[in-house]
Amino acid sequence: MADGLPQRYAQPSATLGFRPPTSPSRRAEICVTDETITPGETGGQHQRLPIVYLVDDDLSFLRALSRFLRAADYRVETFASAEEFLKCDRSEAARCVVLDLRMPESTGLELQEVLAQAEDPLPVIFLTAHGNVSSSARAMKQGAVDFLTKPARGDELLEAVQRTLAWGATKRQTWRQKRGVACSLRKADAARARGLCARGRRPAQ
Repeated sequence: MADGLPQRYAQPSATLGFRPPTSPSRRAEICVTDETITPGETGGQHQRLPIVYLVDDDLSFLRALSRFLRAADYRVETFASAEEFLKCDRSEAARCVVLDLRMPESTGLELQEVLAQAEDPLPVIFLTAHGNVSSSARAMKQGAVDFLTKPARGDELLEAVQRTLAWGATKRQTWRQKRGVACSLRKADAARARGLCARGRRPAQ
């Protein structure tokens, strides 16, 4: 055992890009019911485990961080580039994306801009070795929930993921409510329009 992690997850911090927790703490299991994140047991058709998307061009780091998050009971999907991530079919479960800042083609900030334009944007955490005041300010201005510098502590990363999932679930619930109201208004407008058309076609008495 090292740093509270099973031996198969214990690797040097320089390789991981984050420092595992200093105490053997394991987050409470998280389940999502009606887009609200609550502690509880996983399982059941109405409960979906949160998913964390990892986007980083360092493949060894992706493998290490993926193992670390899976050990904390998250579902994880990894991508070596922004372009690869944008091609994937994303889950409807609660989710967030952990982005590197500097990648060979599109940067993390460029990917964040694309994600922010979506109707239902993904909440973003940056985890990078190349952060500075300018990039951090830009990321947060564009809506990033957190900006961490490698090597980040493992418990710090887990707290950021949990906080980001909760924030995203709240935002998504609000978005769905607004979308439902807009849909109801469109249906009401369409019904009124059909009524006016029907009256317009009636023969004159």
